[in-house]
Amino acid sequence: MTVRIAFVVAIALGLAACSQKIAEEDVDFTPPTNLPRADFESGLIKRFHRLDRDGDGIVRIADLKRRPERLKRYDANNDGKLTFDEFKAGSIARFDATDTNHDAILSSDERDAAGWGRDADARRAAHDNETAE
Repeated sequence: MTVRIAFVVAIALGLAACSQKIAEEDVDFTPPTNLPRADFESGLIKRFHRLDRDGDGIVRIADLKRRPERLKRYDANNDGKLTFDEFKAGSIARFDATDTNHDAILSSDERDAAGWGRDADARRAAHDNETAE
């Protein structure tokens, strides 16, 4: 019985050591992903509601903390407020402009080239830090 327990513990420790080593080696790896236009569109209402803090159906651009300049471009009537229709139209236009091969799917490469995502945020922050010094 103690031999079995020792064997199970040894296997568990070995697996734990291997998985930790793999995780350390692959920290910078992000698997490629594809984002279909339909999936992108279906998430827009959720994104809009996250921006619409008071739930009145209007996003005030002046109240935005992150990237107000991008959302300002979506403001079709230049009133300083975004409706869902303006947000959706601007977001879809951005998707379509990023979809360079026009297959209605954004690949990781297309998103990276356009500066989308966490890696792009890190590059922007590094650039901002360099220019501030």
